[in-house]
Amino acid sequence: MTPGNQDEHPQNRQSRSQASPDQWTLDEAFRRFESRTNLERGGTPRLRQYRLNRMETLLQRLGNPHAGLPVIHVAGSKGKGSTAAFTAELLAAAGHRVGLYTSPHVTDYRERFRVLTGGREETDREETDREETDRDGNTTRDASPEEILLNESLRVWNLVPSLEQEGCPPDELPTTFELLTALAFCAFTSAGCEFAVLETGLGGRLDATNLCKPILTIITRLELEHQDYLGDTLPEIAREKAGIIKEGIPLITAPQRRDARRVLALEAARLGAPLLRLHPLPRTIPLTLGGEVQRINAALALEAYRELLRRKSVRQAPRQILEEALTRTTLPGRGERLADLYLDGAHTPESVAQAVRTLTRPGSVAILGVVDGKDLRGIAKALRPGVSRVIVSRPGTFKPGDPRTVFRTLQEEGLSAELIPDPGEALIRARELNSLDRSSCREAPPILVTGSFYMVGEIRRLALKEPLHAEAPPEGTQPCH
Repeated sequence: MTPGNQDEHPQNRQSRSQASPDQWTLDEAFRRFESRTNLERGGTPRLRQYRLNRMETLLQRLGNPHAGLPVIHVAGSKGKGSTAAFTAELLAAAGHRVGLYTSPHVTDYRERFRVLTGGREETDREETDREETDRDGNTTRDASPEEILLNESLRVWNLVPSLEQEGCPPDELPTTFELLTALAFCAFTSAGCEFAVLETGLGGRLDATNLCKPILTIITRLELEHQDYLGDTLPEIAREKAGIIKEGIPLITAPQRRDARRVLALEAARLGAPLLRLHPLPRTIPLTLGGEVQRINAALALEAYRELLRRKSVRQAPRQILEEALTRTTLPGRGERLADLYLDGAHTPESVAQAVRTLTRPGSVAILGVVDGKDLRGIAKALRPGVSRVIVSRPGTFKPGDPRTVFRTLQEEGLSAELIPDPGEALIRARELNSLDRSSCREAPPILVTGSFYMVGEIRRLALKEPLHAEAPPEGTQPCH
């Protein structure tokens, strides 16, 4: 798109002017970031859109904020966000200041950026005030993580109009995810983080996070996913994920299928990267995040901490402190229990089957929203063992999805389904169906919300806005004894 094009989007014209600090807010920052090419929205797959030269240019112009930041880099198909969160909590529990970068967000872009220290997340000014007195007797206060995000987002964004004014071709301008990743590097460095835990966005080899300097890499469970971008077979997808493995840097991997495991092992051997053995998480450690897969993710994080401790890269913490850190770890939309809901953004047959197996019981109600390009029949078959009634709804508007196609597929696969495109009405109907279980003198299981993070985000917003209040049993029912 060239200057003066009559069809040019107004947001792109706006990007040619520097943003004013006086009118800059984080919401405005994320709106402008979103105005760039956003590959998370999908569209026509073009692998050439994923390349690292744009990110290299962006980071160079920002002073290479990633260069001195030790990173634990996490890739995979399922559970990489949870694994990153577990890892960050362990490092923070050991007394380190840790930046955590995950994607996608469920309700707000701010979810992607967290700073943890001393076993808690730094959020507002009350928690993060650290006052110092300079030589002149003046008191200064460190900025809170939100203030740092605000300041750094302005610095990152103002590079976009600068690049445009220098004649940078549109295809060479940074994408939304690249801007967000650059912001993470800048914010965590400015916040004085000792470590950053980064989750890849898509794949690994060409992901914007892959310019980091890892001290350890983790690859979670691999599945068939994003085949238009990553390849049609599991070994092809494994090769893309293996792109985060670095020469001489330890690798920890979740249990994998044989063909995927072979790809990862060969790449680790080629690069001289120690491939570490994963030990099961003790059953005595309870987790807030639901699902058996989360125990594997927590085990990956604990193994990462132990390896860094062996290398004297982190402080030692008492076992009880570490176990408490794993127990309190949460991440929106990843096996999250919220009131009468289980929220899990599973979107492949294997991950949906895992959610159904560990988060439901026979006869459960589910709200399902799936974006285009997913294996609908596989997802339908994965729901069948534990879900008897499915409410099909629209997973927002961020990515295209046709609830009618999902509904027809579920019917063809023999599931009892209702089509209710409006998420608010879908939640009301799911709760109505769930109340029938209470009328039959048994506790209703949580409603499973799944199929995409976008569906989870729609329902989570509604649930937080209108919390479920305790209800009396339906009239005419008798107490259960």
